[in-house]
Amino acid sequence: MDAKHAVKLSLSDDEQTIRIEGDTDALKRDRRVLMSLKRLDSSFDKSSLTLNVKGRDVSSLLLSLHEALSQRGYVDENNDAADSVVGAFYADEKAFEDFSEQAKHIRNNDCDPADFKHFSDSLVKYLPGRQLYQLQLLSAYHMAFSQNSANFSVPGAGKTTIVYGAYAYLNHLPDSDKKFVGSLVVVGPLSSFQPWEFEFESCFLRKPSVVRLDGSMTLAEKKAYLLSGACADITLVSYGSLSPLRSYLSDFLSHHRSMLVLDEAHKIKNTAGGQWASAALSLARSAVARVVLTGTPAPNGYEDLYNLFEFIWPKRHVTRFRVNQLSAMSKREDDPRIPRLLGYIEPYYLRIRKSDLSLPPVDDKPLDLVDMDPLQRDIYCDLEHLYLEGMLNDNFDTEGARSNALSKIVRLMQATGNPSSLL
Repeated sequence: MDAKHAVKLSLSDDEQTIRIEGDTDALKRDRRVLMSLKRLDSSFDKSSLTLNVKGRDVSSLLLSLHEALSQRGYVDENNDAADSVVGAFYADEKAFEDFSEQAKHIRNNDCDPADFKHFSDSLVKYLPGRQLYQLQLLSAYHMAFSQNSANFSVPGAGKTTIVYGAYAYLNHLPDSDKKFVGSLVVVGPLSSFQPWEFEFESCFLRKPSVVRLDGSMTLAEKKAYLLSGACADITLVSYGSLSPLRSYLSDFLSHHRSMLVLDEAHKIKNTAGGQWASAALSLARSAVARVVLTGTPAPNGYEDLYNLFEFIWPKRHVTRFRVNQLSAMSKREDDPRIPRLLGYIEPYYLRIRKSDLSLPPVDDKPLDLVDMDPLQRDIYCDLEHLYLEGMLNDNFDTEGARSNALSKIVRLMQATGNPSSLL
């Protein structure tokens, strides 16, 4: 091969750019190569070409680029550096494909009987307060095997218990095991904190040590805990605390080999640079295990799934579609890409449906109406007069107006149920 055509491929550490180094003059003159690169954000300098591949399927792109350049006579067959980059990446992708196939089998209840029994027996010992029902046990097993997974089960299915089951198993592995998890960090709304604490005690039959990184602590106190080297049984973090503590949380997660759980994870669905989403996604790589929990994974459309799966597998782009493509799919129920999307994400999540819970039938007996006493009725009527006149004249054309109207309706409901809650 002519030496003037020798080039070398390399991939950046963050897998956002591919660099082609060497004599790029030949590349600049090759119309076929330029046409194939036109779809990418590329830039030339004197001796290299940089391709921006953010948001793309890097594995397929890197391999196809390597093959295309080889066919055109640009990649030196004896260039060990180039071959090692592509070869290592291909080997890693093949290993992930094998893992995904196994995760899908587990999801579909096609498990290795001996390994599943070992996991189940472990929970009898490590989770003494709870006997998981079969679908919970399968979900916890899938989560422990995957380490990075989503659970989209309906409310009441026991998502918190499932997480504790997976955590109990991973936490009792030898420190030398690459799957070992040393601590649990849960990000969620403030209302979720107490259930996590209560469920821990119910599952492990002991009170947990807990640190709540919320408004009860100053910013300095939060930073001091994260830097102290100490680690509570549960570290609870509000979504609002993620951004100001981002770098401290990143170090904490890495140091303690943490499982990072996003409860009510639909709160990070904003793909337009939302603060909570940006902070959560930036922390994903610092955790050794990542879990998302939500019963409403896609309230607005398939685009809501993007951040959830980018969080659990930040390097893999497992949805294989861009946000704009997912948005377009949401507008057409018969979009032929939808079955492909569902197939792509199938290995990485589990969902327990309401029909799986064997709930008794709903008793639709009529409600007993209770009259308000005179004082309560006066309070309600005053609020109704104050609120409804303004609401009738409002067109609710902004998010703030809609939120304000909802707040007023909630206040009216409080007045009908328990007026003291208005105080």
